[in-house]
Amino acid sequence: MQIIVGKTAGFCFGVENAVTKTLEEIDKSKEIYCLGELVHNKEVTEDLISKGVKFIDNIEEAKGKIIIRSHGVKKEIYTKARNLNLEVVDLTCPKVLHTHKIAEEYSSKGYYIFLTGQAEHPEIIGTQSFCGENYYIIENEEDVPKAIKKLKGTGINKVLVLSQTTFNKLLMKARNILTTALIFAAMGLNAKVKLPSLIGDNMILQQQTSVNLWGEASPNATVKVIPSWNNKEYSCKANKKGEWILKVETPEAGYTPYSL
Repeated sequence: MQIIVGKTAGFCFGVENAVTKTLEEIDKSKEIYCLGELVHNKEVTEDLISKGVKFIDNIEEAKGKIIIRSHGVKKEIYTKARNLNLEVVDLTCPKVLHTHKIAEEYSSKGYYIFLTGQAEHPEIIGTQSFCGENYYIIENEEDVPKAIKKLKGTGINKVLVLSQTTFNKLLMKARNILTTALIFAAMGLNAKVKLPSLIGDNMILQQQTSVNLWGEASPNATVKVIPSWNNKEYSCKANKKGEWILKVETPEAGYTPYSL
């Protein structure tokens, strides 16, 4: 029987990186702990347990070396690890670390942060700890009015929207949540709304192929897209309705976030 594996099947680079480096650490250490599941994959978890990795929910149970999972952890965990003299192997996905950095930066600048994703997901739990006090988690469209009400109560007029990188509900739905939040914020508060490059970073493109990018612009306008990985200009012309679509060549997978 012939088994054909889909071209896009497999781990994303963040998960692959975490699993590969954990296996390397197993060869170096007699005892190694991981705070929470390294990745959401039962087979991988069972395999790592069989190889000696001890999964724990409380960092105080760790001894010697502790692995930070790919979804990331709360900011306070790093402080606790230092206080416990633990050797930290941080395998947080680079995209998640990038989210943390942006959240902390804009929180310090006085922005109110809308965080879209699943409130109980480890990634969101970790990210919210970098948002300061002024943030609201939006899980679905119904949460948007509540988020705006909360925002109005602060008097803050600068808004940042961040999205969970593993928000696995339909991408279109996630985009609609972001768009709705921005419209409410802009119309209701005349707020200064900023979308960081992270929103684009959260899209995972298939490596070494051609992918479609599309959107809306002014009717008959020329649209240009320049990816940071090759600095090549791709252009097309929008139709009479302002709709446009073009193909972009993608690079080999890497661990550094790209921008479009």
